[in-house]
Amino acid sequence: MGGLRAVRWVGISLAFAAGFLAACAVLSRLVSPTPIGGGRIEWVREHAADYDTLFVGSSRTFRQVMPSVFDAVMAESGRPTRSFNLALPGMRPPEDAYVIERALEGRTAPLRFLVVECNPVRIGIPPEDRETARAVYWHDAPRMRALLGRALAPSSLDPDASLDGAVVRRHLVELADHARHWVWNATRIGRGAELLQHALAPQQRARSALRLGPDGDGFQPRPPEREGFGGAEREAYLEALREALPQPHRLRYGDAESQAELMRKRALAEGHSGRLVLVAPPYLQVPFAPLPELGIPFLDFSDPQRYPELFDAENRNDGGHLNARGAAIYSRLLAEALRAALDGEPAP
Repeated sequence: MGGLRAVRWVGISLAFAAGFLAACAVLSRLVSPTPIGGGRIEWVREHAADYDTLFVGSSRTFRQVMPSVFDAVMAESGRPTRSFNLALPGMRPPEDAYVIERALEGRTAPLRFLVVECNPVRIGIPPEDRETARAVYWHDAPRMRALLGRALAPSSLDPDASLDGAVVRRHLVELADHARHWVWNATRIGRGAELLQHALAPQQRARSALRLGPDGDGFQPRPPEREGFGGAEREAYLEALREALPQPHRLRYGDAESQAELMRKRALAEGHSGRLVLVAPPYLQVPFAPLPELGIPFLDFSDPQRYPELFDAENRNDGGHLNARGAAIYSRLLAEALRAALDGEPAP
């Protein structure tokens, strides 16, 4: 009798699992991927012919690169561009590669430049993002492979570098957290309400919800009420700047998986007739950079000796970000540095 009961429970469990997987498969087909950044990626994909240059990165691109200024300088130099700022606050690899793939999906218009903020693969999920739609949407098989490669890679490119057991164990715990988000994304768990919404209003798209910025080019300035840089925060920044100024400028090359991620981005750009350009934004840190032998253009603005105007406290909103005036200066310098790199000249 006990054996029959056990068989019955096994059968019920298998039937439940089969039904659950079937339902997930149906939802996965019927519910489109999560709109990202208020539908910005979908906008770029649908208006691919309008843009030949895309900027991708974190808030240091989202709130600091002004396509209107960049395009004007490029036009003056005889290399006109039509650019869009596709960055998102807090975005790091490998999320940015997912965003790039989605934005270029189905594109037929040639791409000129894919300008990407140069960052290493981030293995953890920020606590404020964990278990949110923002943390779930980009977890797919290619991103999980990149995260696994990062988790198991020595933190240095030194051929004699070895794995640190404690670091690997910590990375595997963080990888398990990524795996949860991957399962949620793969099965579209919690997105049944979207299916109903799509069924009731399949063509509905609120243009007002799109985060296209005041000029419609993706650039999002910081709200005026959040501008300002003073008090103890300003003093701490000025002290850090005084300490950094006499130091020789250095670069770091990170780990093998982060360098491999840069090469994958280059392949994405070249697959659409474009050129990958990597950028280190103006921030007091030792910047992550591509290996010189990769031959990827790298525009480094992290040196306060070379770009003092970008580190002037009057042009900053905080220690890590520029204000509106600084963003205009940075966007101009970015275009000038790219023009110089293309012409084989020293960057300004």
